[in-house]
Amino acid sequence: MGKRLLTNTQLQFWKELTTREKWYYVGAAILNFLKKYYMTIIFVVAAIVSCFFVPQESQTLDHYIKAFNFKTILCLFILMLTIVALKNIKFFKRLSAAILRKIKTVRALVLILVFLPALFAWFITHDVALLTFIPFTVVALEMAGKSNKLPKVLILQTLACNLSGTISPIGTLQNIYLWDFFKLGGFEFIKSCWPIAIGGYGLILILCLIEKKDFIVPIQNAKRTLPVAKTVIYILMFVLAILAIFDFVKTPRLYWIIVPIVCVVILICDRTAYKNVNYQIPILFLSMFILGANFQAIPAISNFLQKIMSYEFFVVVGSSQLINNTTAIVLLAPFTADIPHFLIASACAKFGSPLTSTANQMVFTTYPDDLTRKVFVKWYLIAEVGFLVWLCGIGLMVIYL
Repeated sequence: MGKRLLTNTQLQFWKELTTREKWYYVGAAILNFLKKYYMTIIFVVAAIVSCFFVPQESQTLDHYIKAFNFKTILCLFILMLTIVALKNIKFFKRLSAAILRKIKTVRALVLILVFLPALFAWFITHDVALLTFIPFTVVALEMAGKSNKLPKVLILQTLACNLSGTISPIGTLQNIYLWDFFKLGGFEFIKSCWPIAIGGYGLILILCLIEKKDFIVPIQNAKRTLPVAKTVIYILMFVLAILAIFDFVKTPRLYWIIVPIVCVVILICDRTAYKNVNYQIPILFLSMFILGANFQAIPAISNFLQKIMSYEFFVVVGSSQLINNTTAIVLLAPFTADIPHFLIASACAKFGSPLTSTANQMVFTTYPDDLTRKVFVKWYLIAEVGFLVWLCGIGLMVIYL
């Protein structure tokens, strides 16, 4: 028999509620669902509604099949799957704990807690890096007796992770999409965005180095060994997922071979990984692909976007402040005429308002310390806006000078 959704105690509690109380709980559950998945719901509905405005001659099965970037969806899924499997064996936390045992000063601790997640973000995306390291950062600062540094460290950590898209084609979700959509070369992001990377990481480094060099007792963690067999298998699957994204073999397409291998291996080794994958991300991408294709097929919208994309830097940065950077990039990419400038705008647009990326929203809404929340919110907003202005200045100089 399948697992019961409600225990006997929960069923009894439900039966004892009045009709009004039941409606209250149902309403609360619906509101929580909408609050959690509002972005995905909005774009799924928008994609469906936009289908009714597509000219009849474009409403073909081929139109919608071409809209889907299957490589992006499949590679994104197996990348998330392998990362979840590695997280389940606490690979990232134990590796980081081993590094932190060597730390002896506050300055070194801040540098490691800021730049270690940023380094991981190059390989596991900035969202996953932050999700992995925020709880770890809180514990590390508590063990070092430096919890007062939490607002500064988390702000700099978020900024550093958001810069991952300037270096790595898998540093952000939209980079994975842009890599395939524009058929970019191996170092295209670095070639276009290196001034943004140097300016951003350089400023963060300076803000870390002004920290006092006070000594602390090295952080001691229980030395726990990783399961060797699973660790080797998951790292191998992760490498295969990266190879699928680069897709250097075209006949047959490499990702068609790698995707089923990774899915089967993870299913055998850790089927719980499938439960913990964030499925709303592939659904969000699918809805954005449909919406983007429909925008191209609707003459009024297509003509409007082509006109305003002559100011693409400002359009990309501005729209990202309102609807989310990934969404803006996927919708606007088909209308750009200058790929390097579009990549620069994309790198700058991750900063500003809390809406610009899921990483920003996650840090902003899940800050763990109520006592320092007001200080964190104030300096977080100042840092995000300041960083946006700083990077936009660099980006505009690269584009127009």
